[in-house]
Amino acid sequence: MSSIDRSATLLGTLAMLAAATIAPIAAHAATIVVRSNGPSASSYPPGKKLPDNGTIVLKPGDSVTVLDAHGTRVLRGGGSAMAVPVSGTGAATVNGIAALIADNGQRQTRTGATRGQNTAPRPTNVWQIDTTRSGPFCVVDAKTLALWRPVTEVGATLTLTRAGDGKAASVAFRAGQAVREWPFDALAVEAGTRVTIAGDGTAPVAVTLKLLPVVPVTLDETADALLAQGCSAQLDLLVDATTGDTTD
Repeated sequence: MSSIDRSATLLGTLAMLAAATIAPIAAHAATIVVRSNGPSASSYPPGKKLPDNGTIVLKPGDSVTVLDAHGTRVLRGGGSAMAVPVSGTGAATVNGIAALIADNGQRQTRTGATRGQNTAPRPTNVWQIDTTRSGPFCVVDAKTLALWRPVTEVGATLTLTRAGDGKAASVAFRAGQAVREWPFDALAVEAGTRVTIAGDGTAPVAVTLKLLPVVPVTLDETADALLAQGCSAQLDLLVDATTGDTTD
């Protein structure tokens, strides 16, 4: 090889090394504030994105819950606290997160509930409507929408009544059954539909359906979408099911 060829090869190698050095690092999943209380709450409102590997300064009495693709962590003041990474908290496994946010609200039609030690039962999937909670409900697939109830010891019937025209449909649960599909034939799943759910020995609740234009596929994307639409019942489930260590 001539000296010219060797020089060209060396220059090419140096160019590639330089490009690798200045190339941007692949972006990490977003770290999102999902809950905030205390003196610094206004500085860290729900929905605020935090810088990767950054720190936040908290005061005594502060409590900030942050979430990324790997899980959720509660940071408490005062002093500086690492905001990311959240991974390694041990609260949420990869499989557990996948099951929680999978685009399939009807995935469990028998029990369909989880119960930790000293905790109330809750849906196993964020896309199941909690029939005890009022407010906006985010829908990712109008064909798989499902209803969830916490009490399963006895059979029960829920009545869904659509606001506006008063059209109603009944959904019967067998004893031991927590999840039933939405009554698609009687009530169409449409954006903005407001339905009152009554029965099962609980106070009536009112749910407004919000159809998401894009299906979120990661934990942080799901939290971001729920925050944007005000779907607080689903966000609470997402946060509570994935919360790991508390950092002071």
